[in-house]
Amino acid sequence: MRQKKQQISSNFNQENIDEEFLINVVKLSYLDDGPIIAKEYLSKFGINLVFFAPPSFKNLCRWSSNKNR
Repeated sequence: MRQKKQQISSNFNQENIDEEFLINVVKLSYLDDGPIIAKEYLSKFGINLVFFAPPSFKNLCRWSSNKNR
């Protein structure tokens, strides 16, 4: 698994994490490129986005895409 180093735009400040912040993150999930935009949005608040997919996730994706054919 290859890791990419993320550039963080600012330092983390817990006071910036409020209801409005969380609503904005959730809204990004509806966009086609939401994960990329969310990563950029979170970095502005000093937050690294980490995604971990267990090995079984790859098999599940294959199964799901074959099922839809």
